[in-house]
Amino acid sequence: MADGPFILFVSRLTPKVRLDLLVEGFAAAVRKRPDLKLVVIGSGDESQVKDPAVRLGVWDRIKMVPATYDEQALAPYFLTAKLLLYPAAIGLTIIHAFSYGLPVVTNDDIPNHNPESEAMNNGVNGMLYKSGNAQSMADMLLLVVNNESLRTSMSLAALTTAFEQFSLEVCIRGYITAIEHCLATRRV
Repeated sequence: MADGPFILFVSRLTPKVRLDLLVEGFAAAVRKRPDLKLVVIGSGDESQVKDPAVRLGVWDRIKMVPATYDEQALAPYFLTAKLLLYPAAIGLTIIHAFSYGLPVVTNDDIPNHNPESEAMNNGVNGMLYKSGNAQSMADMLLLVVNNESLRTSMSLAALTTAFEQFSLEVCIRGYITAIEHCLATRRV
């Protein structure tokens, strides 16, 4: 996959993550950027990727990687991808991507995302596309892939988001503050 830029998707391969839309958006992007590739890391029903990819003529542009939880195995993908593309309700994957400085493209249906989507700052550390719209997805991912200065800026913002707002240290401080508040306001 090293012979062209690639987009990364990491998650379980289930219908709720909208793999059909992922492939459709990727195929639309490939029409404008034929050197683009997609790496899909996850376990589940591979046919959810393969069937639409074969139908749309992009199966040869997709690399399937079995699910792994080994950070050393995942790191090369996160460090060399141009962005992480997530077509459905994103959760912890956004923090994982940001901790590698990887911009994220996901949908704009914010109420249906998981709480971690609060990390997204549209146009700063990633891009939101119109939910359910494969062409909008393609446009946003191409905007990031084709604009190196934008991608670099988003990468730095993603790192800042991960380490200044969502680091383990920040979480621990939040827990301590909450516990101290509960102790200070408890009734005896």
